[in-house]
Amino acid sequence: DDIIKVTGYFKRTPLIAFIQKGLGATSLAGEKLYESHVNEAISSVMEREKIRLEFFCAVAKPAEGPRYSFLAEFSPPAPADKDIVRILGSIEEELRRQNREYDYVRQAQLLEPPVMKILKLGSFENYRVKKIAEGAKEGQFKAPELTADCDFENNFDIEKIIGLAGGKV
Repeated sequence: DDIIKVTGYFKRTPLIAFIQKGLGATSLAGEKLYESHVNEAISSVMEREKIRLEFFCAVAKPAEGPRYSFLAEFSPPAPADKDIVRILGSIEEELRRQNREYDYVRQAQLLEPPVMKILKLGSFENYRVKKIAEGAKEGQFKAPELTADCDFENNFDIEKIIGLAGGKV
């Protein structure tokens, strides 16, 4: 189920680049959001803002609007709430820029504005240790960056929820 991209040819043999696992996709209202979209948006915003994360995951939440919840554990020092609102807005802009369907369903108000759920420091490490104890291989452990498992956030300690200015939380 891997998604690849043909980047050119060597004689008649295609040159391919791995994009992502094919299972890392969601769609709440026709937006077809892929893990690569989330990864690129987060990486771009965090680099621009000079902020480091311990963990990040977008969770499709059909019963919350529908909307996406972004789980984030920031490396210390965590940004102030007003900065998180700005960061959330920047992530939203990046997703809209990358994915026309996402932009369309947000403009049509088929999706509620996203929220960011700030995790307590150490939440991701606790999750990782638990998964390894349950049999996941330490060297191959990788948490999803996008999931349709709306209960996934129950694995973490959520400290607070922050929405975009004027949005419902």
